[in-house]
Amino acid sequence: MPLEHSEPYWLDQLAELRAALAEGRYADGLKASDAAFRSMPTAGGPDVRLGILYRCAGEILLLYSHFEPAIDLARKALAICQGAGHKVDCTAEIARAFLLLGRALQSHGDGDEAETYLHQATFLAEGIREAESALAIEAEIATIMLMLQTGPFFVAENLLADIAERATEMLGPNHPVTCRVQMAYAEWELAVGENESARQRSQRVLRVLEVEKGPDALLTTEARLLVQDCRARSGAGLEDSEIAAAEAALIEALDEDAPFLNARFLRLRCQLERLRGNEAGMDLLQDQALALIRKRWGEEHALGGLLYREMALEAGQRGHFAEAGRLERLARNILERTMGPEFPELEPLLMSMASTHAGEGNYESAGEFLARAVAVKRKALGARFTKLGPYGAVLVSWVRKAEAEERLEDARALARRGVLIARGAIGPEARETRELEGLLGTAGSPA
Repeated sequence: MPLEHSEPYWLDQLAELRAALAEGRYADGLKASDAAFRSMPTAGGPDVRLGILYRCAGEILLLYSHFEPAIDLARKALAICQGAGHKVDCTAEIARAFLLLGRALQSHGDGDEAETYLHQATFLAEGIREAESALAIEAEIATIMLMLQTGPFFVAENLLADIAERATEMLGPNHPVTCRVQMAYAEWELAVGENESARQRSQRVLRVLEVEKGPDALLTTEARLLVQDCRARSGAGLEDSEIAAAEAALIEALDEDAPFLNARFLRLRCQLERLRGNEAGMDLLQDQALALIRKRWGEEHALGGLLYREMALEAGQRGHFAEAGRLERLARNILERTMGPEFPELEPLLMSMASTHAGEGNYESAGEFLARAVAVKRKALGARFTKLGPYGAVLVSWVRKAEAEERLEDARALARRGVLIARGAIGPEARETRELEGLLGTAGSPA
């Protein structure tokens, strides 16, 4: 089939695609990508410009949550740039292709493979001239975000301070990549429960990005949602106008489906509807999101599992316990299959399932789920996990409940399990361990 245009035309479209990516004109980028693909050369040896086209088109598709096409284009870009590397120095483009492939695989739920490519991107980028220093830092940020998604959090802690210092020194405090580092830092603070510190950090980043990138840029919108998440978790409350601004920006930058494919936006918007007492509106949001997730990726995607988890928690708060149990099982199965049994986001779901079983009087199952929740949290936090905290308090309450029900053997069994959990998680000399050992001495004794 003859080409629609001459070679310069596809190069013009490639230039437009790159400019659209840089300027946040993503719909224009999609059009330029399509035009370039229809007119690009169909024969000849490896041309690094074709690799750049595949990589830029993949970045656009990743923004639109088309993960599998983005992965395919990243692999093609990598193959072309590696094949052309004997003619010209393609190190920077190879590193960018590795970075895109790692990020796309991460979004698709393929964490192990993503980690391999992100490490390769970092290794290559660190050897490039100073002008490409931002690329190395971006690759390191992507690796950290993968750690925050899959754990362990304590490894990310060891990297963040160093990257933040280097980004500020090399790029300046207001550079978008430096802002991304600070946002990753806030994500880590949220993950380990330092909610107020995360709120202050993310608020500072948001103020910078509103000036440097504009209030409606995607990176600014990410920061805006992060601030709202921090406010919700620190007890400061959600701001209706900020949630609405984020929704409008997502739709303007991408398309009307974008808000439903943004896990943080969806969770915060559902929380907002619940606070308003609008259960019907919340149900409608969840149904729309589930339909879109199924259409894009089928039943087995982590985002669907996370949404089922939120729906289960909501159903439990409404007192719909049978429905909550069904959704909990569905969410757990999807998340364990897609993200693995130690996925940190499983912890609140496991605790909810533990509470459900304890409420039904099934203390043995409740104890098993609690033990799993503690194991997941401990794996994520590493040395930072030094107290049982709410886990111990919940277990004590179950012991007392079983005693009140005159189920004395169950009370003793729960106390024994609590001691074993504490010894394994925080050590035999910890104060909470000794307190649970004292409880074991009296648990199940007649009043």
